[in-house]
Amino acid sequence: MATAEALAPVTTFVGVDLSVSNTVVSCSTADEPTAVTVAVNDVSNRATPAAVAFDGKLRLIGDPADAKMTQMPKQVVTALPAVLGTLETAKANYTRLGCLFSFTEDGQIGPMSFGGREDLCLQPASCLAALLQRLLSFAAGGA
Repeated sequence: MATAEALAPVTTFVGVDLSVSNTVVSCSTADEPTAVTVAVNDVSNRATPAAVAFDGKLRLIGDPADAKMTQMPKQVVTALPAVLGTLETAKANYTRLGCLFSFTEDGQIGPMSFGGREDLCLQPASCLAALLQRLLSFAAGGA
């Protein structure tokens, strides 16, 4: 277990507003914790679509994923926060929101084509982890 002395001091605070369609990242520094900045994404937008797409061997996140919706709707995972939680809630939200990606009976996303596989199935939390990792990179540039 790490001791308090071994932990690096906090230099940036990050907040993520994770909604069904878009996400917003805000951040502040430890020096000025009340001065909050809304981070911009890689295309200079303040809001980033909550979407992950699988295109051949590419995993696209945010705006690039959202741009693929018309070309390959079954390969784009949208409304990510809505398909988290219990299996019953995830299935109900999947149906209510009219999601186009495949959703298995056991609550996985897929099967879909990615990286040379035609049968890839993922937990929704795996897609959310990729989205959050990308969102945090925006905060690193914004604080």
